Order: sequence, then structure tokens, then C-alpha cells
Amino acid sequence: MDNEEDSKNIHTALGEAVMSLLDSQGALNNHAILNRLEQLAQTAEDEAKAASYWKAKKLFRHINRAASYRRQQR
Repeated sequence: MDNEEDSKNIHTALGEAVMSLLDSQGALNNHAILNRLEQLAQTAEDEAKAASYWKAKKLFRHINRAASYRRQQR
């Protein structure tokens, strides 16, 4: 899988997690998104799809930490 396709799959996985939370009228915050990505990864029947959810979770957690760090520096 090339980087462009991998990136697209990660963004799609993140979008699916957010839309799933919105559809269920659940809380939409960083913690809820991370939890939903984990749930989707654990229940995915396709190995590639599960990997996309796990990668999305890892990336989202990293971005969240970087943003929190920047806010603390202000």
C-alpha cells in the first residue's frame, strides 16, 4: 500500500468514527473518537480495515497530544 492510499484510508477511518458518533448522538470529543476507533478496529472483519482504524487512532492520539502541548505553551 502506498503512502497516499494509506493516508486516505486513515482519514476515511477517522471520518467513519466521527460519523458513527454523530449518528448515535454520542459525545463528540477526543476521548470518544479514540474509543470509537478502537471499537471499530476490534470489530472490523477485514484485516486492512482494522489496520486503518488502529493507525487512525495512533495518529489522532499523536495530533491531540501535540495540540495540547501547544496550548500549554501559550
